[in-house]
Amino acid sequence: MFTSESFLEGCGSCLSVCPQSCIITTRIPYVIEQEHCLHCGNCLKTCPAGAVVRR
Repeated sequence: MFTSESFLEGCGSCLSVCPQSCIITTRIPYVIEQEHCLHCGNCLKTCPAGAVVRR
């Protein structure tokens, strides 16, 4: 499971690498819809702030 932490900057770098487009940007921190997430880790690898964590 991947989650976004409260210090998320909202830069959006994760959006273009998510194959499922399951990152919701209408709230800060962004929300990763777990039921659609493939758990590929692209968002984790791409986030410059380290705001995405694997749980």
